[in-house]
Amino acid sequence: MFVPKKSEPQLPDVLANPDDMSRMMEYAKRTIVTVEWLKHEIDKGKHPARSFAAFRVIVNDEPWGVIVIDSREPDGILQMSRLNGKFSPYGKAITPLLERV
Repeated sequence: MFVPKKSEPQLPDVLANPDDMSRMMEYAKRTIVTVEWLKHEIDKGKHPARSFAAFRVIVNDEPWGVIVIDSREPDGILQMSRLNGKFSPYGKAITPLLERV
């Protein structure tokens, strides 16, 4: 899963104008967080990601969790999407380790 998808507009840059509530609301909606959480993170000096990728982790044929990669670049993850197949060796390495847990 990639956010934003190629067909979607970029996530808004909420740091450009932290008082712009419409940007905050759009970012919160599209990233499934609350505006309050987003404001709190910004107040702590964090820089919200502008793009995300998520990969499922399967252990013993069951969903175990998700690996999330983020980027401050608006199109950083879309550039990485070309490397999607490159992540499968990591999944193959993680799965046997998690099966022992």
